[in-house]
Amino acid sequence: MSVSSGVAALASVWPDQLGPLRVELSVAFVVLLAWGNLRGIREAGRIFAIPTYVYVASVGAMVVAGIWRLAAGDIDPIRYTAEQTGLLHAEGAAGAVTVFLVLRAFASGTTALTGVEAISNGVSAFRAPEAVNAKKTLMVMAAIMGTLFLGITYLAVRLQARPFDSGYPTVISQIARQVLGSGPAFLLVQTATLLILVLAANTAFSGFPLLASFASGDALLPRQLRKRGHRLVYSNGILALSAAAIFLIVAFRADVHLLIPLYAVGVVTSFTLAQAGMTRRHLRVREPGWRGGIAVNGVGAVVTLVALVVIVVGKFTQGAWMVVIAIPLLVWLLLRVQRTYGRELAQLKVEVSQRLAPPKPRHEVVVLIEDLDQAALSALQYARQLNPLAITALHVAVDPDHARELGRLWSRVHIPIPLELVDAPDRNLLATVEEAVAERVRPDTEVTVLVPRRRYVGFWRRVLHDQTSAGLTKVLGSMENVNVTIVPFHLGQQPPLRLVKEQSSAD
Repeated sequence: MSVSSGVAALASVWPDQLGPLRVELSVAFVVLLAWGNLRGIREAGRIFAIPTYVYVASVGAMVVAGIWRLAAGDIDPIRYTAEQTGLLHAEGAAGAVTVFLVLRAFASGTTALTGVEAISNGVSAFRAPEAVNAKKTLMVMAAIMGTLFLGITYLAVRLQARPFDSGYPTVISQIARQVLGSGPAFLLVQTATLLILVLAANTAFSGFPLLASFASGDALLPRQLRKRGHRLVYSNGILALSAAAIFLIVAFRADVHLLIPLYAVGVVTSFTLAQAGMTRRHLRVREPGWRGGIAVNGVGAVVTLVALVVIVVGKFTQGAWMVVIAIPLLVWLLLRVQRTYGRELAQLKVEVSQRLAPPKPRHEVVVLIEDLDQAALSALQYARQLNPLAITALHVAVDPDHARELGRLWSRVHIPIPLELVDAPDRNLLATVEEAVAERVRPDTEVTVLVPRRRYVGFWRRVLHDQTSAGLTKVLGSMENVNVTIVPFHLGQQPPLRLVKEQSSAD
């Protein structure tokens, strides 16, 4: 939503030219943020401070100028043309000021003031004493936010600014254009708005991959999210977040009005859970000052819960129903992932009393042969290195003519390993190999099946060849007392093997 809002601010400057490209521009900004984070670019105070200072100063100056001009009487309300009036966001008819209307206004204000959680999430990044500096920053942030929010709201009411269905020109851009004109000052406000919103979206790239790695460590998310890239960033988490953001941008056409309900429900739900969790912790730990903590966090939990209910009811038909369905579904998926990992861990767990079983007296090796080539010779050479009791080269005669030619070539080359040709009347390679290997499995025998695999360099070569070895590995790997080993042969990198005549013991 932050990126879409920033693009809406940019489109407000040139609505006709950039308005139709909002989705493409939003996706481009998300890709740019993802690329920067994958490259290991970290948050730097100066990078965020400069646009923040420019935004606060420019919007603050706009608010002061607007109030001054209203007091002087030299500014008129915003006038909309007949064509623009048809594009304005439809508003319900004014009614009595009910309790629900007041609560809905409060809930909307709560959504507008989100973002203060960034202070609590980053307390460790402050200079010592961290808690004191974080409190000071939070107070300054709240004062600036409240002042700008009230000032912009006052100007919006006095200037009769109304939102457009398309999301652009934005309300703040309409106010800025009316107060400052269309000159450099207006462009400065819109540019600062774009930068601060796009940079604010980077907070998700800093927080979600780390949070996902913690949840993955608790077996709530796939373990791939714990993987770090070569620049020590959680690459899979960044890619997953980027994919989800791009999906939402495309699905909702980068429309801020459609994205706000999703954002509001998610954020206020997090606030409610955090406040309720802190209240429960105070009751359980009972640290010094716990009663005051219960009062603060308990009231916060109730207030945010009321805001959440009001937002869900008021925005239900506008998209909040998706989050209402998605959150329980996501919780169910997380618990399912945790149960799956738990069952796997229970099966893999090693008991202290366990001991290694004695090796089986017989060990046979079967080398699957498709053709007599360098990859097959490499697998046969490795089979001899294992020093088993018996080695068998096995070829499934899917093509009888090719099988006869292979047998003749085998006898001419004088390979000291017997070749067994197995008929496959139904041309089912996997079933025939499974049956042939199963005949060798006995209670006292361990069977190792070697599968030669050619490693092709380049995408085009990989496309030109099938992946039969993967199917063989899957079928044979499920058999009892059967072990499957892939013997790779890298084309273009390994020298061909030379066949050497074996000398007799007399020599």
